[in-house]
Amino acid sequence: MKPFPRITAIATTALMSVAFAQAPSLNISKSVVIIGSSPANVSATYNESVYIANLSLTNPEDVFNIPSSEVGLNASLAPDGRTVVVASSDVNTQLSHVRRISINGGAVLSHTTLDANASDLGFTNDSRWVTYVFPNSSGTDIYMAPVSGGASQRLTLGGNVSDLATPIIADNRLYYTDVNGVVRSEEFLTHRRPRVFPINTFTFTVSPSGDTIFYPVSDPVTGIKAIDSLDTYNGFHDHFVLDDQAIIPNYSLAVSQNEHFLYFTKAKHGPHGTGTRVAERLNIDTGAFSYPTTGITQIGEFITTGVNPNQ
Repeated sequence: MKPFPRITAIATTALMSVAFAQAPSLNISKSVVIIGSSPANVSATYNESVYIANLSLTNPEDVFNIPSSEVGLNASLAPDGRTVVVASSDVNTQLSHVRRISINGGAVLSHTTLDANASDLGFTNDSRWVTYVFPNSSGTDIYMAPVSGGASQRLTLGGNVSDLATPIIADNRLYYTDVNGVVRSEEFLTHRRPRVFPINTFTFTVSPSGDTIFYPVSDPVTGIKAIDSLDTYNGFHDHFVLDDQAIIPNYSLAVSQNEHFLYFTKAKHGPHGTGTRVAERLNIDTGAFSYPTTGITQIGEFITTGVNPNQ
C-alpha cells in the first residue's frame, strides 16, 4: 500500500503583517479569481498569471506570475480578501505546488508541494485546506491537507472517486464524481447521508449554499449545447441553451457568492476565433448570457469566493 503524501512546506515568511500595514486599502469588490494569460503578459519566466476581478470581469488585476515550468490548476481568494491560494503543477517533475500569495505585491507567504500522483486540486471555502484526489490500495479517494503544510486527512472511503473531476465542498457536504462519471455527495468528514444525483459528468460546480449543481450538456441527437442545473433538494431541472453554439464549455464553472451568476470557461471557434479560451457569464435569474471583455485571451481556471457578501 502506497501511503498518501504529507504536504511539505518549502518556504514561509513572517512579513505578512508588515506587507498589509504598508498596502493600500483593499478593493473587496473583486471576488473572482482567474488563472490565464495574455499576449501582453507572457515572458520567458512565466506563461500564466493569477488575476482578481469584479463580477463583471472587467479590468482584472494581475497579482502573481506562475513560473513558466508550471501550469495553473486552481485558485481561491481567502475570505479576508488579503491573500489568494494557488495550485499549479510542474510539467517536468509532475509535483503539485500550493502557494499562498499576498494580493498586494504578490509576495509568496507560504509554498508547499504535493506528491506527483495528487490530482484535481481544489480548496476549501476558507482557503486553509487544499483538497485533492490520490491513489491508494482501494483505488482513488479524496484527501485534504493544510495549505501551510502538514499531515493529510482522508475524506472518502472505498476508492470509488474519479481522478477526472475536482471535488467541491459546499454547505458542509463533499461533492465528487465517481469512476463511472456519476455525481455523488456525502456529509463532509462524517460520510453520512450519501446521495447519488442523476448527473453523469466530469465537469460541474455547486452553488455556495449547496442548493444547485450546474454542468454543461450537449444533446446527442441535435448537438445543441447548454448549461443544465439540478436543484439538490427538490430535483427540479433548469436548462440554459447557449446563445453561441460555436463555443464549447470546458474546464471550470463557478457560481458567485450571491448565486446570481454562473461563470464558465469556453473554447471559441468559427467566426469568433480558434483555439482561444475565454470567459462567459450566465445570469441565473434571467437566463441571459454575456461575454465579458477581460483582456485575457487564454483562461485556464477561475473560481469565485465570498469576499464580499453582497456579491
